Amino acid sequence: MAHEHADINCQVNTVVEPVGYALNNVKTTMVAILERLEAKDYIVYLSGDTNFRDEIAKTKKYKGNRDKYRKPAWYDEIRTYLINTWKAEVVNGIEADDAVADALDEEHKCIVSIDKDLNQIAGWHYNWVKDELYNVEPFEAQRCFWLQMIMGDVTDNIQGIPGYGPKKAEKYLDMFDPHEWEQAVMELYENEYGVLGAANVFPEHYNLIKIGGVDERINNLEMGSTEGD
Repeated sequence: MAHEHADINCQVNTVVEPVGYALNNVKTTMVAILERLEAKDYIVYLSGDTNFRDEIAKTKKYKGNRDKYRKPAWYDEIRTYLINTWKAEVVNGIEADDAVADALDEEHKCIVSIDKDLNQIAGWHYNWVKDELYNVEPFEAQRCFWLQMIMGDVTDNIQGIPGYGPKKAEKYLDMFDPHEWEQAVMELYENEYGVLGAANVFPEHYNLIKIGGVDERINNLEMGSTEGD
């Protein structure tokens, strides 16, 4: 018996609230965060138009899987509001995350973000969506970074080692002591990309994933050897 299949067209209508609602939500969130943390001062960072990662990404285009033309509603208005009302600092050449890492040299500071990548920075963190305040120890911060080096980052279009998800990456990394992590991950890259390929891909991925700017030591590292941190 033959069946006819009718074409089905789905249309999603998005209702955008007035800009005043969006700005008021930002204000409410900012005030709630400051009250929750009992903060006496704060710094808001916004990423600018340029990013050093765009230049060093060769394996895949950095964040190339994102639609750069599709922004949330009132995106520009919210940025302007944060700059004019909350004194947000726009950083160019680096990302806001890098600026946050550089600003944590002093004590009594807390990172406010919902981005898990920032867990590679030791110190206090606050996720306002989940209302979670937690401390990342240096050991945990290093482990987070090296796991990311193995898995890559789908969100930012960073390849890593194909076939390694969270469980497999954790199982591999946990076979080694922390001081062996760099060498162990480097060997994974050599097995996947070859020694010559890894000489390019390993430092590329390292500097794409590492928050805080380019590490020249990694750029000058020879495959098959490592120096102590």
